[in-house]
Amino acid sequence: LCVKSFMTQFMRQFFDNGASCSLSSVALESIVRELLDAGADVSPFFEPLEEYPNDFSALSFLRCSDLHEPGMSMHHVMLNFLLWQRQLEDHDSALANKVGGVLESLAKKSGIKLRFNVRDWIEASLGCRGWVGGVVANQWVDGYPYRIFLDHGTFVAAPVDSDEYIRHPELRFSVGDRVECQKGEEWVPGTVTKQWPDKGIPYEIVLDVHDEGQFCVMPFDWDKFLRAWRE
Repeated sequence: LCVKSFMTQFMRQFFDNGASCSLSSVALESIVRELLDAGADVSPFFEPLEEYPNDFSALSFLRCSDLHEPGMSMHHVMLNFLLWQRQLEDHDSALANKVGGVLESLAKKSGIKLRFNVRDWIEASLGCRGWVGGVVANQWVDGYPYRIFLDHGTFVAAPVDSDEYIRHPELRFSVGDRVECQKGEEWVPGTVTKQWPDKGIPYEIVLDVHDEGQFCVMPFDWDKFLRAWRE
């Protein structure tokens, strides 16, 4: 039994009994908890769909058709609903928190592998304000794939794990470039051998002085850690 078919059958029974309800009146957390405890297959919730059921489904709650389009997963659609709801009401609205809790439970149970790990150095899109550097602080918080701590000290959420919202920063050095790494009080020369060797780490560098450790990895592409080699 997958989540989508469960919601369809549940809502069909609810409406067939002559009842009317809104999302806020349905104990969604309890429904999802029982689904997960029963070992339900939640993977269809995250798969792209070309068509959506028009009646007796989670989409019957959506008051705006612009929230979904072919190719989106049910998870993406419900995230759009969550964002839209929070634009209409305050951030701590009961309805938005309910949807966020459901999405978080489903995502954590799904075992979906996200592109970035906690503590990875990334860039986050702030819309018209452009891209800002930061670090992944948490995964799957309140239904969002990422909670990000920005360089200027605030938190934002990435609603979808795609380059539209979160990406690797552009690096200053290429493979083969000569650089200097900070090692304690000194700067040690070396050569860039890899970019993004471990996803969240920008560089792998082979040092000229091997007795101090052959390899050096840089957590950030910042001048205080790494700079161009000064002959």
